[in-house]
Amino acid sequence: MERRSIPAGLLGRYYSARHIYGHYRSCGVTGRYIISLEQDLRSLLRYALARNIARHPALCYSITAEKLGSLAQLIRLESIEFNDVVEFNKSSLAAGNEDTLLAKHIGRAHEHVWSDPNKPIWKLIVFTHERGSLAKTRVVDLAFITHHAISDGLSAAAFHKSLLEYLTEAGSAIGQESIWPCVIPSDLPKPRNIEDILSYTAAPTEARQAASPSITKSITLRILPTNPDFVSCVSILSIPESLVPGILVYCRDIGTSLTGLLHALFAIYLSRVFPSQTLTAITPYSLRSWTSLPLTEMANHVSYIRNIWSPLDSTRSFSSANNPTSTPGSAAIEDTIIKVITTKYHEEITSELQQVNSRGPLILNAISSIPNLDFTQYCESNIGASNSATYEISNLGVVTAPSLSAIDIENEAVKLEKLVFTQSAMVAGPALGVGVASLANGPLVISFYWEEGVLTTDLVDGLKTYIEEKFGRLGKLK
Repeated sequence: MERRSIPAGLLGRYYSARHIYGHYRSCGVTGRYIISLEQDLRSLLRYALARNIARHPALCYSITAEKLGSLAQLIRLESIEFNDVVEFNKSSLAAGNEDTLLAKHIGRAHEHVWSDPNKPIWKLIVFTHERGSLAKTRVVDLAFITHHAISDGLSAAAFHKSLLEYLTEAGSAIGQESIWPCVIPSDLPKPRNIEDILSYTAAPTEARQAASPSITKSITLRILPTNPDFVSCVSILSIPESLVPGILVYCRDIGTSLTGLLHALFAIYLSRVFPSQTLTAITPYSLRSWTSLPLTEMANHVSYIRNIWSPLDSTRSFSSANNPTSTPGSAAIEDTIIKVITTKYHEEITSELQQVNSRGPLILNAISSIPNLDFTQYCESNIGASNSATYEISNLGVVTAPSLSAIDIENEAVKLEKLVFTQSAMVAGPALGVGVASLANGPLVISFYWEEGVLTTDLVDGLKTYIEEKFGRLGKLK
C-alpha cells in the first residue's frame, strides 16, 4: 500500500502538540489586491490557486495530532477541493473602515482549529471591499491562514508572491480549464526539516521567563475542542509609504534596524505603563541563510532570540509618577534610551547568529531538551502558567513582488497593494504579538495580536498610537 505519511520532524511535532493544547493555532499573511472588474474573481482564484498548490508542496500536506504514544505525522493529501481551502466572506468591508473590520475578521480566522488530518491545514479567506458605482476596479483582501507546522511568516509571504504571479497570468488564461479538485502527485517532494540540515545540541530548557503579572493573567489551558472562550484579537497599523524612507534614514543614522527601533519604543512605552517591571521580548529570525531555503519556498525554518529589558534599560531618567498615557519623556531622553536598547539588542542578536553554526539554533536546542521529547507532557506542564514573555516582534522585512512583464504592468489587471502579517494569540507564549511587513513601494504595516482578557484594548491602542505618532515624526525628518 502506498505510504502517504512521513515524520513531521521536531518543529512539526512541537506545533502539532501546541495546536492540540491551545497554545498556538496559526500564522498568516493577508494581501490587499486591486483587481480589474473585467475579471471574474472566482475564475481568477480557481486558476491561480491551482497553480499555487502545484508550486508549493507544503500546501499538499496535512498533519496528525501529537499525543501520547502517537507521534505527529505529515500526511500527503490525495486531492484538495476548492471549497475546502477557499472561503468567501459574505460581508463587504466598508470604505474608510477597512483595516478595523479586516482585523476583526482575521482575529476570528486565527481561532480556527484544524482537526481532520485528511483535509488541508490552511485556508484562503476572501474579503471584498465596498466600491463606488463608477469604480473600474475591486479591492480584495486575501487572507492566507495556515498551521505553523508547514509554514512560517516568510512562507506565507512567498504564497502571496507566487499567487500574484498566477493571478496576473490568469487574466490572459481565462477560458483555460482549471481542474478541481487538485490531485496531488505521489512523488511530491518531502519537506526538509531543520534538524536534518543543522547540527544542534540539546541544552537545558530555558527557565520560563514569566511576564509581569500586571500585564498577563494566569491562564488555564483547555483542549481546543472544549475551549469556546478563546478570542484572538487583532489590530492593524499602516504607516504610509511616504513616511517609510524617513524612518529608515533615522534607523541608519543611529546604527540600528527597524526591529531594534521597535524594541526600544515598545520598551519605553510599556515601562511607562508598568514601571519597575522587567520586560521579556522574543524576536524570531529566519534560518534560511543556513538551510539554503529560498525566499520563494514554503516551510517552517525559524528560530528566535529572547531579550530581557531591565528597568534600568527602559526607564532610565523617567519618573514613574508621570502619566503613562502621555508621550513618554522628552526627545533627548527617548533618544538616550533608544540607543541603550538598540545597542543591547544588536549585540545579542549578533551573538546568537554567530553561534548558529557551532551551537545550533536556539529553537532546536530548546525543543530537543524537552524530556523524552514528550511534547504532550510539556504542554500539559504549562497549564495554569502565566505567559512566557511580555511581547514578540516578528519582522518579515521588505517583501518584493515578482517582476511582471511590460504587458502585465500596462494592463494592471491585478496589483498587490500591501501585506499584513498576523498570528493567533499565543496563549502560552508572549502576551502581545507584533507582526511587521512592508511591500516594496508600499506601506509599512504593523499588526498587534493578543488573547482577549490578557491585555486590555486600551493598552494596545495606546501603544499603537504612540508608535504611529513617533513614526509620523521620524518619517518627516529626512
